[in-house]
Amino acid sequence: MKNQVKHNKTVQDGIHGFLNLFLILAFSTITFAQSTLTLDSVSVNENNHVIIGWTLETNVEVGHIEIHRRLVDDTYAPIISLPLTQSLYIDTEVNAENKAYSYYVVARDGDGDSFAVSNEAHQTIFQKPPYFDICNRRLLISWDNYEVTTSTGSPVPLPLPFNSTEILWTCLSPEFTCETITGIDSIQRYFVVLQEGTYCFKIRSFHSVSGKSTTSNVRCVTLNFAAAPESIDVRRLSLDESSEFVEMDLLTSSPVEGAGYILQRWNPDSNMFLNMDTLITSDERIMFLDDNPLASNRSERYRVQVLDECMMVAFRSAQVQTIYASVNSISEEENLIEWNLYDGWEHGVLEYLVTRKLFGMTDFEVIDRVGALTGSYTDNLSSISEIERLSNIEYRVIAIEMQTEQFDLTESVLSNIAILERELELFIPNAFKPQSAIAENRIFKPSFIFTSPYSYNMSIYNRWGERIFSTDDYTRGWDGRINGNEAPAGVYSYVIKYSDYSGKSYEKPGTLVLVR
Repeated sequence: MKNQVKHNKTVQDGIHGFLNLFLILAFSTITFAQSTLTLDSVSVNENNHVIIGWTLETNVEVGHIEIHRRLVDDTYAPIISLPLTQSLYIDTEVNAENKAYSYYVVARDGDGDSFAVSNEAHQTIFQKPPYFDICNRRLLISWDNYEVTTSTGSPVPLPLPFNSTEILWTCLSPEFTCETITGIDSIQRYFVVLQEGTYCFKIRSFHSVSGKSTTSNVRCVTLNFAAAPESIDVRRLSLDESSEFVEMDLLTSSPVEGAGYILQRWNPDSNMFLNMDTLITSDERIMFLDDNPLASNRSERYRVQVLDECMMVAFRSAQVQTIYASVNSISEEENLIEWNLYDGWEHGVLEYLVTRKLFGMTDFEVIDRVGALTGSYTDNLSSISEIERLSNIEYRVIAIEMQTEQFDLTESVLSNIAILERELELFIPNAFKPQSAIAENRIFKPSFIFTSPYSYNMSIYNRWGERIFSTDDYTRGWDGRINGNEAPAGVYSYVIKYSDYSGKSYEKPGTLVLVR
């Protein structure tokens, strides 16, 4: 019967105890005036168990400490009895990762009567599961703050024993080496995530003077940024067959639904890359077409920005330049073709094909092959006809990829079409002297450089506009005579008309001086 009475008294000492608890407390205060029991803090350890710490000042030597924990129905019940000399207890029966836990402490004498009670119930800090905003790369850490209430009757919030709170995290290392101070009343904090990896967080509140502190449960989260292709390979950056567009073909690894690709072209005027086109695709093969007439006049540089599924830049491809070829005539029978080396393949260029298209041809023909480090070629025209030599000649350089085991087929890249517009070059003297000691100066005769015209006529006129000489033979000149008589010294005019073998016609009017 006596044990039953003691059990009833234990129930009455709960957080929602009845009036008898107040009478008992009042009686205890009178009987044991020098006994005080203070609950210092409750805290969560690395195993998510709760550590309860208290301070008891009393002259009672026989008795025990009783730990009370709040139950699911918000009532409190004792969970263990401990010696009066003990001031710390770890509650291993709970998992503070899942919820917050609240406790208060009672001191009882040898008869089981309460002689001191912590007037406060303390609740652990509870850290909620983190939330990662993957597209903005922000991690939200949130928690329920430490809570102190009255330990009897309806709980009433009481002042906290702490004045500062900090967030501790692992900084991609096993140790909690990073910290961020936040307000004691704060319940959340955003972190900008700069690297993928696993992060662990815990909340710690403390009092800067007394040294009291408490920590929350630990939350760990593995963060991966929005999915994006792992890599991208520029298979070719080439001008099209007409030399009007730039074509870029790319091959992605691990294509991602919703990934994006931005084609960028270098602008030397603004000294930066400018966006030219955007594709959103999950295809493995990506193709861009850039209408860029400048690629026929210079080498153009491109790159591609790869976007993840959040449309953020995941990485950029290497910069690649188009092949720009130019051609110049260095002699009557030689043309020099020059180009920049192609840098778009990881394993390099096998060789360059030099191709040529002559007057009347519909396709380019390969005239030679040169090595991967060669950027020029001299085309000897001695074996082609005069009409082909005098007409426009077109050249194009083709880079051939070095064959590798990575790709079954090698790619080829076209340069622009370089056109040599080779007009007949005509030298016309501005004076002559029939009595000159130098034979070349005794007649007036224009000279064609490199080759001869297809048709020709030269007419000489006096100052009254009368034609005094005419010839269709470009090898014949005017000797300064009119009808066998010496023409007077002075200024005469001429008109020279001729055409090349492509049918293009020219007309050169001018004046000359006859010196006697």
